[in-house]
Amino acid sequence: MSQQMRFWFKIQAIAFLVVNTDITEKKQLETQFLQAQRLESLGTLASGMAHDLNNVLKPFTADELLNTIHSVLHMN
Repeated sequence: MSQQMRFWFKIQAIAFLVVNTDITEKKQLETQFLQAQRLESLGTLASGMAHDLNNVLKPFTADELLNTIHSVLHMN
């Protein structure tokens, strides 16, 4: 092996990089964000369902109110 080859091999043998990064906090924040998104979606769904149910029931409650008013007015 020539002198140049030995020098090149030594350079190759020591040329590496180690990166050590703690991503624990990043993962925890990501988990919290995903949970907040899920809760927001659930709230939006529940709100929409309540609104739709209210729209379906509104005529019944209005009819009952009118019947009560009519009964009170015609009691005399």
